[in-house]
Amino acid sequence: MTAQRAFSCRWPTALLLLAVLLSGGTAYAQSTVTAAEQVLRSAMAAARSGYNIPAISALVWQNGATLAATIGVRSAQASVTATDADHWHIGSCGKLMTSVMILRLVDRGVLQLDVPIARSLPTPLQGLVHPRLRGATLAQLLSHTAGIADVDLEKGIPARDATRLAPVLQSAPADQVTSWQAAAITLERAPEFAPGEVFQYSNLGYVVAGLVASHATGRSWQQLMREEVFQPLKLSSAGFGAPGRAGAVDQPFGHQAGWRWLVVPV
Repeated sequence: MTAQRAFSCRWPTALLLLAVLLSGGTAYAQSTVTAAEQVLRSAMAAARSGYNIPAISALVWQNGATLAATIGVRSAQASVTATDADHWHIGSCGKLMTSVMILRLVDRGVLQLDVPIARSLPTPLQGLVHPRLRGATLAQLLSHTAGIADVDLEKGIPARDATRLAPVLQSAPADQVTSWQAAAITLERAPEFAPGEVFQYSNLGYVVAGLVASHATGRSWQQLMREEVFQPLKLSSAGFGAPGRAGAVDQPFGHQAGWRWLVVPV
């Protein structure tokens, strides 16, 4: 708690000063931009030190002027410096972006938030949905209130489950097999809470939500993310999975080493 209080006190002062320095947009002299960068880097260094973060990258945009800064190293186990051009693992921001994608489909009438997921999934998966989960809706999946708890799938699904679920999984499109595997394991388990009762953070709930969108459109979650989020926002460098090559320190490491087998909006 001490570190958290210190962090929350330092940031407002630094960001307020940064806002003042940038408020004039491009009219400010280069020396002022340099001073603003110093404020930004100071705030980032304080956060990095206070929370033992390997690297931080930040971007400030105001009135057409852009200020970017990156500090730290790409891996806690290596001394390779992180740069402004690096690709970052955005982690759980993928859930927010998945929600945007789904809500765009809702706006066009392709999906409905209040329809039970048991009626919105591919037919082979519908038969696996636990009776106590059948009333869960897409809105509850997106708000982490469907009652779905995460399952430890860091190493993939157990071989015994893969064999047992083989008749169901053989219907999965080639680019959605791992998502179907994760959803199958998730859907057949009894929810820890009745849908709509309790907030319970769930990575796998978003895997199920992604499959609902895929089933309704005939396009994979990756395709939908490109079409509904990346392209409209002109995110030309956005991609899927951990950045960089396996065994190399050519990009910043993600916040979680596992789950590389599954492309999931974590």
